Amino acid sequence: MKDPAYLFYSQDFYTGVATMNFEDRGKYISILCLMHQQGRMSEETIRFVVGSVSVNLKSKFKVDEKGLWYNERLELEIEKRKNFVESRINNGKLGGRPKDKPKPLGKPKRNRKVNLPENENENEIVSRVYKEGVQVYFDFYNKKVGINPPEFNGGDGKNMKELLNKLVKSMEDKKNDVNETTLINSFKVLLEKLPKFYIENLDIKVINNSYGKIIANIRTKSGAANADSWTDIIAERHRKREEAAKSGQGV
Repeated sequence: MKDPAYLFYSQDFYTGVATMNFEDRGKYISILCLMHQQGRMSEETIRFVVGSVSVNLKSKFKVDEKGLWYNERLELEIEKRKNFVESRINNGKLGGRPKDKPKPLGKPKRNRKVNLPENENENEIVSRVYKEGVQVYFDFYNKKVGINPPEFNGGDGKNMKELLNKLVKSMEDKKNDVNETTLINSFKVLLEKLPKFYIENLDIKVINNSYGKIIANIRTKSGAANADSWTDIIAERHRKREEAAKSGQGV
């Protein structure tokens, strides 16, 4: 059954339509509601539903490779809602919230707890750098958002490890040296090069699920459509470190 709802942020919406007249505002929310139920739509369908489309209204949407219109923020909220519902379902299958859990004595420690999802087949390098990768993400989140991110749960940890494994695969495809240092550096570069939209809506699961789109965006902006530009940067840094080490100059 189609999800009947998604989170609607009234302040964000009102700010976003502040420069639109009331007619366009009505058309905008009508299109969003229909897209939530039916997905991306052609311009012909949109004009059939709401009539004429002004330049201001059209700017709220993007067009994919099939010529279908979509709203990036709407699709992000739909994905976040889907992830939330799935996590609640999975928790229910495991018996729900544990009962009669003893309360901790004294004040809780300030150190953030990180749950490590078990995976016997996962890359050994990923296992070794997982905690450092989480800390890198926490630091980046704090730097960009100004607050600490929510505490990682098992699902967040799983997405972090999947993302690190994708980085390893990309580096191996490029025949770059893969070790703990190069993997962490690749992760740092990926975060720094995130498109503005993903930085404004930081979520490790969204980044993991949108990995392909993010890399394609990075390639397009950097002009490196046929190469992983961020792995090239890492490879170059690694090469310079090795040269400096051989010459005794350090880095």
